[in-house]
Amino acid sequence: MNLQKSPSFSKTIGSFFTGFGAGIVGSIVFGIVILLSWSVVGNSLIGAPAATATEIGVNTTIEKPHDLFLFFIILALFLAILSTSMAYTALSSITEDTYNKQATALTQSFYANLLFLVITIPVYIGFSGLKVQGLMLAAIIHITLSAVFTFFVQEFYAEKKYLIVRLYGVLISLLVFAVVVYALIDKNTSVLAFLALPFIYGLLNLFREMVESIYIWFYQTYGVDILNIETRYGQDFEDEIKQPK
Repeated sequence: MNLQKSPSFSKTIGSFFTGFGAGIVGSIVFGIVILLSWSVVGNSLIGAPAATATEIGVNTTIEKPHDLFLFFIILALFLAILSTSMAYTALSSITEDTYNKQATALTQSFYANLLFLVITIPVYIGFSGLKVQGLMLAAIIHITLSAVFTFFVQEFYAEKKYLIVRLYGVLISLLVFAVVVYALIDKNTSVLAFLALPFIYGLLNLFREMVESIYIWFYQTYGVDILNIETRYGQDFEDEIKQPK
């Protein structure tokens, strides 16, 4: 982070579209896998009856997602999330000179995404009883875990001194993303399924630049580098001064 120069408007917008573009890659992969899965197994993905209840003399059949449907959804989401993570790391390395640990970041993100898949499979299974909205909520948890980890891996190698600044940006991004999810999850689940990845990565980059601009303004105005992880306060500052060089 250059404390002498705030990110320009064009850089901020460019960063947003870098994240958004990486998410589009994942959305395309998701769509392709779903289409291929449907063409192969077709009607076998239709929900299976889970129970039959009688209410006011009328038989009501309660359906749950078919096991194959759940499998292909998890597969499609995993490949989409992994593709987005890889694309984001690669695009960031191309557009920003500070992100120069591409191979290391790609490796870390790949292994983390495998771990996130294992962690979230029980979540998918547990939420599948809530039908489409339940699966979408599980997917949002999976997407958020991967996106935040991928983002911080990049930032750790590039901006370790200002990870706290990045953390504030991530928190704001997640709040905005939560509002988007809340607005779409009931009425436009299919739209959310394809836009969740572009939106979260775009928002992470957008608020990274915006929070950085605010912090640089604060530093230039007051001359205090309060969010530098090397800055010490109170007793910590006194103890560091007393330490022999």
